[in-house]
Amino acid sequence: MRSLIPPMFSRSRRNLARWFTLSMGSILVIFAIILYFLEVKEQLRAFDQELYNTTQLMAAGVEDGRYQQQQRISLEDVPILGGEALPFDNRIIYARWYTPKKQLLEFFGVTPSEQLNNQLGFQTIRLGDAAQQSPQEGDRVSTSVRHNEMLRQLTVPVFQDKQLIGYL
Repeated sequence: MRSLIPPMFSRSRRNLARWFTLSMGSILVIFAIILYFLEVKEQLRAFDQELYNTTQLMAAGVEDGRYQQQQRISLEDVPILGGEALPFDNRIIYARWYTPKKQLLEFFGVTPSEQLNNQLGFQTIRLGDAAQQSPQEGDRVSTSVRHNEMLRQLTVPVFQDKQLIGYL
């Protein structure tokens, strides 16, 4: 028995089906990519907000005072740096306190450079870039972080009474 549809129409029907599949598949892939990037952007914003809130909590514990005409900074009440603990769900890998002259005063985690070289604000870095040296014995750094893992960093100036007292 012969087909009642001429071969030309059969070829056109197959071409239309291919183009329809290609166009709908492309729309679906583009839609999925857009949703993925929107979700990544939202998660980064939420993490930045959490990091900023933790930084504000730490900065609130810094005490600035004068002793014999010299400025003295007390980090005793600063979570992580002064011995106070942050909640267990915190994801802080390292913390550093630099003086107003950008000299290292106190740190937690891998051994940092003595001079503050970071830009102020948020940065995404590799852990290998943040630590020029490997962790020394006694360094308090999370072992769950791989050496080349990407980290989010926030460097903020800390002011008290409109005077710069250091960088966190």
